[in-house]
Amino acid sequence: MPVPRYAHGAIGFLTHYVRRRILSHAVVLVAVFAAVICAVASQYAVKNLVDVLGTDDVGAYFPHRVTYHPTCHSLRLLHVGDRPLRLLRKVKGLDLVELPEAHECCGFGGTFALKNPEVSTAMLTDKMREVLDSGAEVVCAGDRSCLMHIGGGLSRIRSGVRTLHLADILASTETTHDHPERATTGGYGKAEVHIQRARPA
Repeated sequence: MPVPRYAHGAIGFLTHYVRRRILSHAVVLVAVFAAVICAVASQYAVKNLVDVLGTDDVGAYFPHRVTYHPTCHSLRLLHVGDRPLRLLRKVKGLDLVELPEAHECCGFGGTFALKNPEVSTAMLTDKMREVLDSGAEVVCAGDRSCLMHIGGGLSRIRSGVRTLHLADILASTETTHDHPERATTGGYGKAEVHIQRARPA
């Protein structure tokens, strides 16, 4: 499926407003720094779960076809390795499919995407094509900024593929999946319930 090169989603949004000087560089840097801190914390949690607690089965339930994007932080900084995949393989009902060229960057890279929007968009285009080629319903990762970037692009082309943080999938259970009003993560919270109720029967 061809992916239009203008489908840069979140980065297009940020670049647009930065150039119009509505967002200051300081605000952007703080946002990027916060995203990095969250990504590092979540990846350390994955390592501790598998290495310290010695488990790769957290009793999760998520009956969807999922592909995993290993982020640059997890690969090159924190050396998380295959731990997220080991956790996902033990999720009940989950169909884990391989992401082509998985180790390639999605093109976000914090301020890199703001300073080099054309290159970032080209990298995102490749990543989106790989996600679509995988046939996944959901693409997950351990970094919210990567998910924002990929999700923005996928949304712009109305691909129907969702993005979810790894923690959201691991926190999903049969109870939260069957009763979305009881969920607090994974896109099954109150906002989605309200949307579902607003649709005509």
